[in-house]
Amino acid sequence: MDILALALISGGLDSILAAKIMAEHPGIKVVGYNFHHLFESTPRADGLFPAEHAAFEAGISLIEDTDDRGFLDMIISPKMGRGKGANPCRDCKAFILRRAERMMNMVGGKFLITGEVVGQRPMSQMRNYINQIENSANLRGKIVRPLSGKILPPTEAEVRGWIDRERLLSLSGRGRKNQMELAAKFGITDFPAPAGGCLITQKSYGERFLDILSHEGRIEIEDIHLIKNGRFYRLPGGLRVIIARDEEESNEIAELAAGKKWIIYTETVPGPTAALSREPHFEERETAARLVASHGKGAKAQSVRMVLESPNGTKKIIDIEPALKEEFRDFLIL
Repeated sequence: MDILALALISGGLDSILAAKIMAEHPGIKVVGYNFHHLFESTPRADGLFPAEHAAFEAGISLIEDTDDRGFLDMIISPKMGRGKGANPCRDCKAFILRRAERMMNMVGGKFLITGEVVGQRPMSQMRNYINQIENSANLRGKIVRPLSGKILPPTEAEVRGWIDRERLLSLSGRGRKNQMELAAKFGITDFPAPAGGCLITQKSYGERFLDILSHEGRIEIEDIHLIKNGRFYRLPGGLRVIIARDEEESNEIAELAAGKKWIIYTETVPGPTAALSREPHFEERETAARLVASHGKGAKAQSVRMVLESPNGTKKIIDIEPALKEEFRDFLIL
């Protein structure tokens, strides 16, 4: 009877190759596992998420999993630190490995497979970090890394004779030549180019994320999506204002904020919708309304009628003179 193993599938070439290598190993049945998180990439043009297409390329089935609140709590308070920005890559990896182990035990699997290459990613794939993450996830010896297996200590799967160490590779470093040659050998041609990581690794998004933590101490799931949009302002009293840049963003902000956030929008002239971090006090109402009006078609009008709407749908009308955008330049977060 074949030994069942779960291969962590991110959507990138390395995870495809690792799954493919082990799927062709005698006596091993590979099932893909993808943890879909809040900062993940958008679907491909064909409607598939990268991990779904990657599993197809590897010729394996895919289990998809998620835990938004648990994942976000880990991102807020990482134990192993962050990278140059907001990204806690090592904690993220350990979290996903623990979730994968949970699923592996549920389906009767014996070990995990990852596409990690020693030395490829500085935040999570240096030898010391690989060990740190593995220990944090309490998975010492239970993770097979087919692309670098020959230069890593033997795993439980090797010691027990489930897999042949000679079938593993000895790749290391940031070069991609060997992976490209292996992809050609397997006939894999449709895969994404190496990327800089998930959304939270991006400088502008990371700055917004950390700004919320530093000023508000907490970030909610809807905020993760809200701060993908618009212009982000932090007013002197601490109020956060996210102003849409176009009609599409206005619709998205209104949908994300519905029933959860205070919003401001124009009533008499076309203009953007903006989401607030909390209920504004009197002076903040005027300030936020003037700021939002300055981004609409009535920016040069003497007076614009604005609507301040609470999460429960109650509305307050505010007639104000739009501000000059220059007044708020210092409060804009990238």
